[in-house]
Amino acid sequence: MLMSSSSTTTQKCVHSQWLALSQLRALNLNSTVESSIYSCEGDSSMKVMEWNMEEDCCSWDGVSCDAATGYVIGLNLSFSMLSGEIFPIFNLHHLQTLNLAWNDFNYTPFSSGLEKLRNLTHLNLSQTSFFGQIPVGISRLTRPLSSRL
Repeated sequence: MLMSSSSTTTQKCVHSQWLALSQLRALNLNSTVESSIYSCEGDSSMKVMEWNMEEDCCSWDGVSCDAATGYVIGLNLSFSMLSGEIFPIFNLHHLQTLNLAWNDFNYTPFSSGLEKLRNLTHLNLSQTSFFGQIPVGISRLTRPLSSRL
C-alpha cells in the first residue's frame, strides 16, 4: 500500500529512512541553473530544503512510503535544484521509484550503489547532467527496470 504526503499516516517513517533523506539536505542547491528551466514543471520548489525535519518524513513533498511498514518506496525529487553526490539515496533499500529529472548534477560521476536498490522498478535521470559511464551495478538489479536516462 502506497502512502504519500496527501494520505493519512498509518505507520511513521522508519528512522533509518528519515536519516537517509535528511542527508539529502546536504546536497548543494544549484544556483547556476536558471529558475526558468524549472518553470516548465510549474513548480520551482526546492523540495528537500522545504522538508520540515520535525515532521514524519512520509509527509514530505516528493516522498512516498509504504503505509504498513513506513519504508520509503518512492522518491520524486524532479525539479528540485539539486547538485552533488546522491549517495544517501542508496540507503533507501525499499525504494521502488526514483525520479531525479531536471536537477543539474554538474557532471558529477554517477555514484555506484544503484545495485543496493534491489526493489527499484522506475528510474528517471532525464536532464540530470551526470557524467561518465552508467555504473555496472545497474545490471545487478533483478526486477524489470523502466528508465529514462
